[in-house]
Amino acid sequence: MESDNEGIESKGDKGVLGYRMKKKLAVAMFFIFGSVVGNAYTKKEIIRSDLTKIGASRDIINSTIKIDYDLRDSFNL
Repeated sequence: MESDNEGIESKGDKGVLGYRMKKKLAVAMFFIFGSVVGNAYTKKEIIRSDLTKIGASRDIINSTIKIDYDLRDSFNL
């Protein structure tokens, strides 16, 4: 008695998802991640934008950014 899968080549254990499905999922996740992270602002840009909107001087903006960096560095022990 011959096997039903005689003419089909086995490509190993495909698991739950096939290779093509995993590839499509990986590409989709890459583009979603890129669109979310690509539009992110840095903390420095947010501070500069907010303080510029209320009319703060350049010295105050730079001092605030420096204080933010110093505080962030002190909390990352």
